[in-house]
Amino acid sequence: MEGQSYGVPMVTYSRLGAVELPIGQDLTDYWRSPDSYFLVQGPMLKEVFEDLEWPGGDVDVVMSQEQQRLAFSASGSSGDLTIDVPVGELSGFYVAPPPPSQDGLQGTGQPVEICHRYRYKALRAAFCNLPNPKEFGGITTKVSIDSSGLLKATHMVCLHGPPSHSQMGPTMPSTLHADPSFTFPSDSQRPDSVRTAVLAFVTVPILAEGDERGEAEAAAAGA
Repeated sequence: MEGQSYGVPMVTYSRLGAVELPIGQDLTDYWRSPDSYFLVQGPMLKEVFEDLEWPGGDVDVVMSQEQQRLAFSASGSSGDLTIDVPVGELSGFYVAPPPPSQDGLQGTGQPVEICHRYRYKALRAAFCNLPNPKEFGGITTKVSIDSSGLLKATHMVCLHGPPSHSQMGPTMPSTLHADPSFTFPSDSQRPDSVRTAVLAFVTVPILAEGDERGEAEAAAAGA
């Protein structure tokens, strides 16, 4: 299109085109076994992370098999705060032993404990974006952590009927020394009267500089 502007010839041109965004990488493609996990009611975890907002810092997730301990610790400009989840609140708990070393040797026999650090905002997004439990039959959460700290939170929300003991989620292992292969029951395994929705969040840990896997996961998360 041509025109005159204050006596100076002017030419303008525009063209619109659609750009297809690249498909983001699934973070679970980076999952490394063995993995640890714990099972707990979702609203309880939500309260924990609402309290951890006060320190204003990154969060350490600590799991100890020997002590049967699950703890969340944050340190920031406002102070330090550590919250231990009571054993009675855990429906399942398992800490995977470290994988064999490159020479094929197993662990050293030390107590099994893992500790990984995450951004507070990432964990808050994973544990606080839950529907109101008063409007559903219960929310059960399984949190899995792979051998390098990749964390996956799976919330199973019961959609049918008012809250009741029989609708608080899937049947959990009766002991904290749970089967490491435990998974939520599939739709075909659940009673017809129980309708559920599954919400899943995946977040990466804060890894040491130079970790190639961490760089790849960060790039995938931003895709």
